[in-house]
Amino acid sequence: MKFQDYYEVLGVSRNASEDEIKKAYTKLALKWHPDRHQGASRADAEARFKQINEAKEVLLDPAKRRKYDQFGQHWEHGQEFTPPPGARGRPVSPEEFASVFGQGGFSDFFA
Repeated sequence: MKFQDYYEVLGVSRNASEDEIKKAYTKLALKWHPDRHQGASRADAEARFKQINEAKEVLLDPAKRRKYDQFGQHWEHGQEFTPPPGARGRPVSPEEFASVFGQGGFSDFFA
């Protein structure tokens, strides 16, 4: 699926205020509502209306908007890490583990 820039969908700038986003949403929602739209097929109007609603939902939620602005098309999964295929850690011997983390165990933390 092609990435949809929510700012372009609503026709607002990246630094648009909440009021600007609401006004743009209202104008486009009225224009593309499947029961009201003239011209495009009902299926096209429904698809466009869904895009407009999705854009509004993300851009009016401060947390979602922050993630969207930071991660773009991967905003919903931006902080997840998936190792590349075939990437596996190698076995670590107890001696190597001790040389990195020490030999005290966890008792040092609870003393």
